[in-house]
Amino acid sequence: MKKNLLGWMALAALSVTAACNKDDNSPTIRPHITTEFAADTIEIGESVTLSPKLDIRDGVSYEWKVDNVPVSKDTAYTFKATARGSYRVVLTAANKAGRDSGVYSIFAPGPYDLGFALITEGWFGHGTGNLQFYSYKTNTLKDSVFLKENPSATLGANGNTLQYGTFFNNKIYMVVKAGGPVVAVDAFTMKESARVAAGGQYTSIVGIEANRGLIGGNAGLNEIDMTTMTVGKKINNVTGYIGNMLRANDKIFVLSQDSGIVVLKQNDYSIVKVMGKANYGFVTGTDGLIYAATGTKMWSINPYNLATDSVTLPFTVPSPWGVWRSVPMAASTKDAYIFLAPANGYQGGTKIYRYVKGNATSVTTPFITVPSGQFIYGTGIAYNAWKDELIVTTTNSGWGGSTNYLLFYNAKTGELKTDKTVTYSGWHFTAMPIMLQ
Repeated sequence: MKKNLLGWMALAALSVTAACNKDDNSPTIRPHITTEFAADTIEIGESVTLSPKLDIRDGVSYEWKVDNVPVSKDTAYTFKATARGSYRVVLTAANKAGRDSGVYSIFAPGPYDLGFALITEGWFGHGTGNLQFYSYKTNTLKDSVFLKENPSATLGANGNTLQYGTFFNNKIYMVVKAGGPVVAVDAFTMKESARVAAGGQYTSIVGIEANRGLIGGNAGLNEIDMTTMTVGKKINNVTGYIGNMLRANDKIFVLSQDSGIVVLKQNDYSIVKVMGKANYGFVTGTDGLIYAATGTKMWSINPYNLATDSVTLPFTVPSPWGVWRSVPMAASTKDAYIFLAPANGYQGGTKIYRYVKGNATSVTTPFITVPSGQFIYGTGIAYNAWKDELIVTTTNSGWGGSTNYLLFYNAKTGELKTDKTVTYSGWHFTAMPIMLQ
């Protein structure tokens, strides 16, 4: 019996020793990952090898995931972009003490990602307008991208004018005046997704929700499904020719030739207030105020309580209603600047004014005068937040010429970036730039 007891004690001692040895070999510190970078941009078809620094390797297991799909169990991983998109690549390292993850955000741009769009009216009676794309990477302008990506589609007939476009929910919406269609395209492939067939008399469009917006025409407003492009009910309390529209907070600001500025509730389109006649509108400043102009005044409107203030302009705001174009106004998203480029009657102007919030004298003299022999055409200006630039479209004639210029100005200093000017020929008649932001 004593012999058996000693045997059991020996076995117990061995078990304790084994347990202690096992504990001694177990990691007490979890792994720690340091990535080489947090974000990167690579071209489609390119690869990047990800080799993060690993502080603890003992007893560690590894797992790589791309957009939550397991792809590897090695310590390094080579990621290849096979298509346009934003990818989330994650390495997780784990041991019995814990785990850590290193995250990489990788973007593979498509051909229409890094840049902005322009729409052209086309040469009336000879051809329809089109969609162009300016690339930041190459500083070049790609022409007729809508037709290239949609070879069997058209943007109306020779008597129609592509006049208005807007970016909403990753789509570009193009409105063709004088009986043309209203066309939605994916902003990053330029492939058409839906359209309102030709035959209407539409002028502008504004998105409210993913599937809901308003479309304006020469006889008032209608609701529209922004996905299917199905025109819905008439909004009976707004009449006449409709210009620009803007969504702000719980309201829609509508510019009507009959009534001027009409403010609607987003939810039921009931009228909040009719604010009087205006020719230019609308842009939103960094102060959150809505800006419009008429006569010799530029007005700021508080979108919450609709309180107004004004500043005197050194010119009389021309009427846009004879040959309607989108408002020649732009607003910086970085500084308290509002830009205006008034036309010279029906001809293009040559001067751009800048109002600096709180400085009434800032708008008394031109901020920019375009190069001699050039005239601003169409909407003419847009603010590019990506580069903090003012984009200006000009031609060699006040009525629109066959030599076209795309100009880039420093929004803070007004300096023309001459090395970036794009000059191209053809009867394009640029209607407006569209920032894809």
